[in-house]
Amino acid sequence: MGMIRKKPEMTSVKEMPVLQDGRPLGGFAPVRYARRIPTKGPSAVAIFLAAFGAFSWGMYQVGKGNKIRRALKEEKYAARRAILPLLQAEEDERFVKEWKKYLEEEARIMKDVPGWKVGESVYHSGRWTPPATGELRPDVCLINLSLETLNRYVAYSWKQMEQCFAASEGQHASSALEYGTRFSRSLGFSSEDDGEVTQSNESIFAEEGDDVALKSIPVCDDRHSELIPCLDRHLIYQLRLKLDLSLMEHYERHCPPVERRYNCLIPPPPGYKVPIKWPKSRDEVWQANIPHTHLAHEKSDQNWMVVKGDKIEFPGGGTHFHYGADKYIASLANPPLCRSDDDPDAVWGVPMQACITPYSEQNHRDQGSGLAPWPARLASPPPRLADIDYTANMFKKDMEIWQQRVENYWKLLGRKIKPNTIRNIMDMKANLGSFAAALRDKDVWVMNVVPEDGLNTLKIVYDRGLIGSIHDWCEAYSTYPRTYDLLHAWTVFSGIEKKGCSAEDLLLEMDRILRPTGFIIVRDSKLIIEFIKKHLNALHWEEVALVDAEPNSDPQDGDAILVIQKKMWLVDDILKDSA
Repeated sequence: MGMIRKKPEMTSVKEMPVLQDGRPLGGFAPVRYARRIPTKGPSAVAIFLAAFGAFSWGMYQVGKGNKIRRALKEEKYAARRAILPLLQAEEDERFVKEWKKYLEEEARIMKDVPGWKVGESVYHSGRWTPPATGELRPDVCLINLSLETLNRYVAYSWKQMEQCFAASEGQHASSALEYGTRFSRSLGFSSEDDGEVTQSNESIFAEEGDDVALKSIPVCDDRHSELIPCLDRHLIYQLRLKLDLSLMEHYERHCPPVERRYNCLIPPPPGYKVPIKWPKSRDEVWQANIPHTHLAHEKSDQNWMVVKGDKIEFPGGGTHFHYGADKYIASLANPPLCRSDDDPDAVWGVPMQACITPYSEQNHRDQGSGLAPWPARLASPPPRLADIDYTANMFKKDMEIWQQRVENYWKLLGRKIKPNTIRNIMDMKANLGSFAAALRDKDVWVMNVVPEDGLNTLKIVYDRGLIGSIHDWCEAYSTYPRTYDLLHAWTVFSGIEKKGCSAEDLLLEMDRILRPTGFIIVRDSKLIIEFIKKHLNALHWEEVALVDAEPNSDPQDGDAILVIQKKMWLVDDILKDSA
C-alpha cells in the first residue's frame, strides 16, 4: 500500500483535506500603488524662463557689440576727419610746385605782350573761377590747425578746425602745408620733395625763423576730467587686452598707443574751485573738486569722509583694515628670498616677484642701513653712493648747487606765492634728490621722479628719507589730474628729445597733473624755452619770469629758467571765449 506525502492513512490524493486560503489575522496589508508617469523634461515655466534668459543675454551681447561697432565707426570717421588737413597739406605742396611752374611758363610765353601781369586773373566777373585743370590757387585760404590734428595722424578725439579765411589781395597766405610741415617737423618728421614722409634728424625744437605761436588746443570731454591715461579701464576694454584678472593685471599700467592718446586739455570738473590751502586741506576739500560723495556712504563704516555742505571733511581715525593692521600683517604669508642674481633696483618694466630681497653686503658690513638718523640723513652722504660711483664730495657739491638754485627759484616766484601757496611738488628729474632736500625748511613735500633710462638714483632718494618713483616721460604719469602745485622740469625736455618723443605730449601731461593756479619751473636750453613759450596761450599758461640759468652766460646759448603759472579756467569760460 502506498503512502501520500508520508501519511500512511491516505491512499489517494482525493483523501487530502481541502485547505482554503484566508486572510491573516488583522487582514491583508494595503497595496501601495500610484500613477507614475515618467518625466518628459522641464516645465513650461522653466522653458519660458530659460528662453527669456537666453534671449536677454543675446540682446545684451548684441547691444554690447553695437557699442563697439559704433565706437570703431566713430574712430574711423574721426581718423578721416583728422587726416583731411594732412591730405590738404600734401595737395597744397603739390599745387605750390605746379603753380610756380605755371607762372614761369606763363611769363615765358607772355614775355613779349606789353602790360601783361603774370599770375593776374583773366576773369572779370568779380569772382574767382577754378582752372579747368582742377588746380587750386595757393592764396585761397589759411587753415588754422589745432595741435591735436597734426600731432596725431589718426587722432581719436579730434575736435575742430577753425574756418579758413580769405588771404589779403595780392599776397600769398600761408597754406596748411606751411603750418603742418613745421608742426610735423616738431614731431621729428619731415617731408621730402617727392612727398614721402621720413624721419628727421634735426632737433624737434629747432625751427629758425619760426615765430608762429599755437593759437588753441581742444578741450577733452567732461567725462575725461579725471583721466589717468595709463590706468584707463575703458582703454583696456577697447584694446581688448588679454589680462590675467586673478593677478590684478587690469590694475597695472597699460598706456595708450600713440594713435589713441587724448591730445586735448583735461578739463576740471564743473564748479571746480582753487583747492583749499594746507594745512586746512588735510581735513576738508571742496565737494565740487571731488565729485564722488557716494564714497562717504560706501565707506561710512570706515570713517573716511563725511559730506558737509559744499565740502567733504575727513574726520580722521578711519582705516582700511577693519580688524586692525596688526591682524592683517599677521595674515600675510612670508614669501621666499629672491634669487641671488635678482636685481633689487630693477623696478621699471620688469615683472614683480613674490620674494623678499636679502640684505646686501653693505647691510651686513654696517650691521644695518648705515644711515644717519633723521633729519641729518637728508644732507648726509648715504653709504650706497658707491653703487653709482659718487663720492661724498660730489654729493655735497650737488647739495650746494641745488640749495642756491632753489633760493633763486623762490625769488623768481616772488609775490606770486605766500607761505601756504605751494604744498605738493614734483621734481620731474630728481637725480640725487637735492632739489627736494633744499626745500627742507618749507612746509612742502616732493615727489622725486627718476628717469628710467638714466642713472638709477632712486635708492639714494630713499636713503635720504625722501619719496620717489621711476618714470619714462614719453608716457603719462600714474597720478590723478590736478595733483601738484609746482612742477620742476630740469632738462626733462632735452631728455625726451634724445628719445624722439613728443614734446607736445609732455606739455599736455604737465598740464594734466598741474593744479589751476599752479606753477612750472623749466630749466633747459634756450631753444627749448622758446619752443615752450609758443604754446603758453594755447595751454592757458602765463609767463611769470624768464632769466638766464647762469649769470653772464651767452645770450644765444646756454640754459634759461622759465617760470610759468597755469591759469584758472573752466569749460564754460573756454566756450564763451571761442564764441
